[in-house]
Amino acid sequence: MENNDRMTTIQIRSSTRDRLYRLKFRKTYDEYLGELIDIAERLERDGEKKRRDPKKLKAMIKASRDWARKNVVWENGMIVEVDLNG
Repeated sequence: MENNDRMTTIQIRSSTRDRLYRLKFRKTYDEYLGELIDIAERLERDGEKKRRDPKKLKAMIKASRDWARKNVVWENGMIVEVDLNG
């Protein structure tokens, strides 16, 4: 904290304080709130990452499994050959 950055007080509910206390783990409230503000500013600047559509994920998993079934040779639980051109 800079020398000219004076301490202030804020009013929060005791339930909010209790939740903060459980989350801040070995940090001061000031340090933890600073981290939360950094995250909020980064999300505002960069935007939230878009979640993949579950149907698309399922299709990607199926394609990967199908490729592995066709192009990976197993022996005794170990990969012995992979056809990367497959």
